[in-house]
Amino acid sequence: MAHPRVSSFVLVVVLLLAFGCSKKHKKVVALTNQGIRLLDTRATEESRQKFEQALAIDNNYASAHYHMGIALHFERKLDRAVFHLRRATEIERDNVHAWYRLGKVHVDLGNLDDAETAFRQALRWDSEHAPSYFERAELLRQADDYSGADELYRAAIRSDPRTSKAFRRLASMYSRAGYLDLSVSVLTEGKRVNPEAIGLKNDLGVNLVRLGRYNEAISWLQQALGPDEPMARFNLAVALLRKGQIRDGAGQLKKFVRLGERDKRVDPDYLRTAKRVLRQTRGR
Repeated sequence: MAHPRVSSFVLVVVLLLAFGCSKKHKKVVALTNQGIRLLDTRATEESRQKFEQALAIDNNYASAHYHMGIALHFERKLDRAVFHLRRATEIERDNVHAWYRLGKVHVDLGNLDDAETAFRQALRWDSEHAPSYFERAELLRQADDYSGADELYRAAIRSDPRTSKAFRRLASMYSRAGYLDLSVSVLTEGKRVNPEAIGLKNDLGVNLVRLGRYNEAISWLQQALGPDEPMARFNLAVALLRKGQIRDGAGQLKKFVRLGERDKRVDPDYLRTAKRVLRQTRGR
């Protein structure tokens, strides 16, 4: 009759250990979730404290390492961010988001080969991860590999056609290379898929101005006006002035100057240019 008692004792110990592990895991998850909520408000120092507490209990909890890496990235503590993000990928090899964030940190560090490797790993685990295609395209664009960048921007678009960023960057690449018609074609396709994307309308208007198609440009730039695209008003002013509508163009420049003096997103160089052109138009 001794054997059943031994077996029962072992069973009780296992259950107690499991209960203890369960309590510990719940504590780690709770601390990590608290940190994530703080991170959402950009309270990075407070969030890191929560992740540190979680990792002190369980140093193999990938989510805590991943979110710690994000917090450190926000704080520009890049080497430490790499450590935690790499640890997250070691624990969870298929953690696409950790690989992607690791790639972004490597870009900021200037470690472009390591960044490329990280983005490739993200795509290994999710072949439709549009942000990783986009970032790889950006790396190739920096290296003047326009053909490779084109292929990867288009892969990003296929994976997530509702995101206008890849359309805009691909069009910008062609525009800077002097292929304005091709740039317009890309933006037109992007606008067809994303009819409400203000940025696409602004970029399309800019390229049409460069092509001398002022009426079309003015139409698109008027549709792009709004708080999400402050430069659209400057671009509209340029289109109107180029067309010879001096009074209307000057009116838009005045509005742009008022906007630029309170909107930090406006480039000071454009603000100075607008003021200089306004002075010139008054002299006419």
